[in-house]
Amino acid sequence: MKWKPSLLALGITLAATLDARPQTAAAHQPAGKDGDYFTDFDSAKTAAAAAHRPIFALFTGSDWCPWCLRLREEILETAAFKEFAATNLVLFMADFPREKKLPEGLRERNKALAEKYEVAGYPTVLLLDERGEVKGRTGYRRGGPEKYLVELREQLQQDKAPAADSIAAVCGYAAKQRIDYQSAAPGGFEALLSLEKYVRQSGLETSLLQLVKARASQLNGCAYCLDMHTKDALADHENEQRLLLLPVWREAPCYSDRERAALAWTEAVTLISQNEIGDELYAGVRRYFSEKEVVDLTYAIVAINGWNRLAISTRAPVGLYQAKGHP
Repeated sequence: MKWKPSLLALGITLAATLDARPQTAAAHQPAGKDGDYFTDFDSAKTAAAAAHRPIFALFTGSDWCPWCLRLREEILETAAFKEFAATNLVLFMADFPREKKLPEGLRERNKALAEKYEVAGYPTVLLLDERGEVKGRTGYRRGGPEKYLVELREQLQQDKAPAADSIAAVCGYAAKQRIDYQSAAPGGFEALLSLEKYVRQSGLETSLLQLVKARASQLNGCAYCLDMHTKDALADHENEQRLLLLPVWREAPCYSDRERAALAWTEAVTLISQNEIGDELYAGVRRYFSEKEVVDLTYAIVAINGWNRLAISTRAPVGLYQAKGHP
């Protein structure tokens, strides 16, 4: 009678056969890669040089930054972006997570890159050539992948110089940021952002809020916020003349009575140590705003004054902002 292998022997043979098979990409992630993204910058530059493509360098806080999550969900994970990237870009990611553990030394290398490229917050996207020189700069944008890809194509075609260099050329210098307040104290940032979101959803007109934010920023001398909110206003089709005349709004004929009341209230609350908020001023505001609207308007002034003080004291870099959904 012939010997028959036992079930145990068959199991051992099968297991050995399975272990000998090549590992799939899902089971074995190549070193220096996270999905489609290089995490080793030198490898990304090598790939860019070989393919003659620009590097899409994403600086992100992947597991905590709300705008980073929106960028990923609304744009980077869409089929349209992935299809474009597959034939036009080399993807690189410098991640700064809180919970996710990075390979040894990677966080330090990412930090060094962020300092080299003067990354002021997350998400920041740099378009780099194969030598690592900046050709464009962007971040989160509303409008989905189609609008985002239009901007990427324009930047790649125009071969733009970095915005930091542009502001230095105009102003003669570019002040170095002291602290990235969003990363240093994210809980406080998110709390102030929650107030900002409440104001946006309060029902007050966007055009009025932009005037309030710009005027408060002028009074506080906050170049960062003034740059941001004038750009946002222009992107929302605000009249440029109304922005230029904002410091002399009392003499200019291009503001409504409701806007004039809001601007007067903005100045009084912003400069509260210098002004008495008297009954006449309050009555003038109440003529055009309900009680809730007065409170909401005051919250808006409180919020922009908070952003102003953060930006001025931490020396937020001026000129890098491009119009998007951000306070």
